[in-house]
Amino acid sequence: VAGFGDDVCALARGFRLCLMELICIGLNHRTAPVEVRERFAVSQAQLGTHAAEIAALAGASEGVAIATCNRTEFYLVAGDAKQTLGKVERRLAEKGRVGMRKV
Repeated sequence: VAGFGDDVCALARGFRLCLMELICIGLNHRTAPVEVRERFAVSQAQLGTHAAEIAALAGASEGVAIATCNRTEFYLVAGDAKQTLGKVERRLAEKGRVGMRKV
């Protein structure tokens, strides 16, 4: 293992298994006031589009978005969580028109 952020792959019974990092970034009624949550709200019809956009922007191999009336979360699979998280935080700060300290 070269480093925690590096992909680690092995063959097991004919399957390629890779160690990757899972990132969750989001906000909810406990972490942000309603005015901020509204800026990050994602409609049910746009969940797939937003997940694909965030994953592509961050260079993540996979992504999913979850939204309810009280929370919005993005889950991403990436080989380098620190780099991916930085990209996502910058994009979300721009989208929500908030400073990086609030993201």
